[in-house]
Formats: sequence, structure tokens, C-alpha cells
Amino acid sequence: MMEHRDAYVKKLRAKMAEWNGKIDTLQEKADQAEGEMKNQYQKRIEELRTKYAQAEEKIEDLLNSAENAWESFKAAVESSYEALTEAVQRQFPD
Repeated sequence: MMEHRDAYVKKLRAKMAEWNGKIDTLQEKADQAEGEMKNQYQKRIEELRTKYAQAEEKIEDLLNSAENAWESFKAAVESSYEALTEAVQRQFPD
């Protein structure tokens, strides 16, 4: 059971690292922007970083949960992860 949790967390963290790179790219654009465009970038970046932090917090909760309780934390992690996914996809449509 523990290996399932660790594999799950590893998969989530890999995707989040990818998204963090996209957020950093957006920050670079914001740094070069001016006026209202800069404000719009900053607002989007703040939203993404907030959702990222929430997802990271849920992952930490999952890692600190008892081995037999991780399934109950998984739902909370997935909810937070999905919110981050939606925010990133809105910002970076494929």
C-alpha cells in the first residue's frame, strides 16, 4: 500500500514540476510586460501559485497520513490537484 502512495505522489509531483515551469515562464512574460497587461499576468500568476500551494499542502498531508488512511486523503489531494489542473489548462491551452 505504501508503494502505491509513493508512486502516486511521485506522479503528481512530476506533473506539478512541469506546471511550475510554465508558471515561471508566465512570470518572465509578466516581468517584461507593462501597465494593465503586467497587472493581468500578475493576477493569473497569483491564482496559479495559490492553487499550486494548496495542492502541495494536500500532498504533504497525504505523505504524513498513516499508511491505512492515505486513501481518504487521496480524494482531497485529487480535488486540489484538479483545481490546479483546470487553472493551468485555462492559462496554457494545448
